[in-house]
Amino acid sequence: MTKPQNLFKLSELPMEQFSFIVHLFDRILVGKVDDLQYRELVLALERDEVLEAHFFNKEQEVFAARVKRQLVAYRPLLPLEVVDPTMEILTRCYEIEDNKYSYNTLIVKEYIDYEDDLAYVKQTMLYDLEMRAKQ
Repeated sequence: MTKPQNLFKLSELPMEQFSFIVHLFDRILVGKVDDLQYRELVLALERDEVLEAHFFNKEQEVFAARVKRQLVAYRPLLPLEVVDPTMEILTRCYEIEDNKYSYNTLIVKEYIDYEDDLAYVKQTMLYDLEMRAKQ
């Protein structure tokens, strides 16, 4: 993980539309900008209740965490440029089990690279939240 960049401010987030997973002292908020959960996120930031947060869309992910009692933002994580034909990008779908959220699936991109014929995950990025039908 990269070093913290500066104090986190929602107004300075480098994306207009995004999903979020935010850990508060007493609960977790999961949603998108247009959801009711977003209002709870804004209130939690005003009350300084956020422990850590992931803000993401298909272009980038921003992580913020509490460091020395302040919420700081880390440099945005951007998709890796695939220049090596051996690099693969896997899309993984994780079920969000708690059904009180509007979304039940977290989409994650994993960038797989190879070194000495051994595969490893070079980077993982949160990608999207979705509501999928239960199977």
